[in-house]
Amino acid sequence: MTDASPARPTNATLADVAGKSFDYVVVGGGTAGLAVAARLSENPDITVAVLEAGQWRPDCPLINTPAAITQPFKKETHDWCLSTTPQKSAGGRVVDWPRGRVLGGSSALNYLVHQRGHRREFEDIAALGNPGWDWESILPYYAKSVTAAPPHPSAAEKHKEHHTHAGLEKGSGPIHTSFPQWYAPSQAAWYRALAAEGVHSNASSQNGANKGAWTSAATINEANGKRSYATAYYEAAKDLPNFKVLTGVLVTRVQLDKEGGEMKATGVVFELDEGKAGEEHVVSVGKEVVLSAGAIQTPQLLELSGIGDKAVLDAAGITQLVDLPGVGTNLSEHIYIASSYELSDRDKGQETWDHLRNPSFAEIQMKLHTGESHNRGMFSSFISGFTYLGLDDFLGAEEKQKLLKDIDATDQTGWTQGMKDVHAAQRARLDDDSVPSLEQIYCPGYFASAASAGGPKPDTAYATILTALQHPWSRGTIHITSKDPRAKPAIDPKYFSSSPDLTIMTKGMAFSDKVMSHLGKRVVARQDPPPDSSAEEIEAYVHNHFQTTYHHLATASMLPRAKGGVVDHELRVHGVRGLRVADASVIPLQLSAHIQATVYAIGERAAELLQKA
Repeated sequence: MTDASPARPTNATLADVAGKSFDYVVVGGGTAGLAVAARLSENPDITVAVLEAGQWRPDCPLINTPAAITQPFKKETHDWCLSTTPQKSAGGRVVDWPRGRVLGGSSALNYLVHQRGHRREFEDIAALGNPGWDWESILPYYAKSVTAAPPHPSAAEKHKEHHTHAGLEKGSGPIHTSFPQWYAPSQAAWYRALAAEGVHSNASSQNGANKGAWTSAATINEANGKRSYATAYYEAAKDLPNFKVLTGVLVTRVQLDKEGGEMKATGVVFELDEGKAGEEHVVSVGKEVVLSAGAIQTPQLLELSGIGDKAVLDAAGITQLVDLPGVGTNLSEHIYIASSYELSDRDKGQETWDHLRNPSFAEIQMKLHTGESHNRGMFSSFISGFTYLGLDDFLGAEEKQKLLKDIDATDQTGWTQGMKDVHAAQRARLDDDSVPSLEQIYCPGYFASAASAGGPKPDTAYATILTALQHPWSRGTIHITSKDPRAKPAIDPKYFSSSPDLTIMTKGMAFSDKVMSHLGKRVVARQDPPPDSSAEEIEAYVHNHFQTTYHHLATASMLPRAKGGVVDHELRVHGVRGLRVADASVIPLQLSAHIQATVYAIGERAAELLQKA
């Protein structure tokens, strides 16, 4: 699939923003940023400006077509093209970290999954010093962001025990979710195989208890079969005179001035993205600046602004203005590994994504996608089969005890007290096996992990199970290494620096083999990794082929300042007046869910907090 669509201008030019003053300036027109800004603009008495590096691409098929997932990756017009430092505990691998460099941010590039996580995780967030972030308190903001379509009658009856519409009925927000209108026949067989291993359906997984097997909603607009993403907020507000969105600009720092012995955010400094480096413009702020640049670039901008750890700032040649050593620490990230299984009887109903490699079949599916029928085919669908597992689902008693012993021996040298508290909360949840530790995703076709050694065979159908770690024990960092705002930060997730992460991943892969064995003659063999792999070879396969799940968070953690936190429970940056953060970087601990729904909820809550300030 190619993209010949041009970017479109937004509702602001440089002259509308540079040298002007707005009540609120939002840095980053992504998942949370557009939600914050659009909601604030509903009050006609305030003015809001959004600064976004990427362009508005409403006609881009690589964004709009659900099955085009991953095609925008590594395209500089769409992706920041970031990567990690060489990973010491993963054989020196450098791992790509795609991030959306378009209006809409990563909601324009992600895997479309719309989930909420487990209520216990939110109770833990609240208990870490964040009143108002427990499950019942955050639930209304999930509902406010979304309009959820129920399963279509053509699919509802067949898959009713796994659909998760319960809990999504409320809400009339700009983001549209729906359920697939195409399912591979093998997906139902996978659900039955899970049941044979004691993992049963959970049609109420969006109500805060997400363990079990279920079909997830996705951010796909049922009316047209296209991705629904954060630009829906922009399109709803773009004609308002008090709302301006300027694209193609690179924010270089938040302007801080000292007032009454305290630092205050008074403006935002930016350059034209395609302009000459160093040619700066300033937009002034009357009330507050909101950083919504994401878990990578929010800590980068804080440090470029002089907010962070003195050693990091000194090394980059930046004068420290606010001492916040927690900036860029506590980085947590989901990772996944793919196990691909060759299916038999391709010509007897085993319709999978693999058929799309046949041009005539792909043409038929594209006609469905662009047609008027309720069934828009494969191109309007993506992954929908999920199971969330507790440790007891895939570990024996002795294996679990050894894992817990290894977790309890975690080296916490250099950790802040807040990081230690997060670790303790995560460890305590293991005593409640209703909170998932592992996710498995059913992909109806060949789906490779990074640099997969295999690759699909011609004229062959596959099923792929993605095994994804939900609560990693490794913690990483994101820091600047230069005062140059165009230089990429050093991203060091420290993958597998905590050995339990590798144990959970390899044992999870073994569980997927057990489940797939129940499919009997439907499965010819596991292809990736090879079926005769030893335990050591499986570990090497994980090290060589694991991939990010794009759920980076916690680098500006919502924790008390004394414990290494960066923002308080109202998202205010410690030690700075008029500066807040609203994006995934504030979530202090990892969730057993794909996080975009939570990031929208953060945007909605941030707007309300600002309105009440």
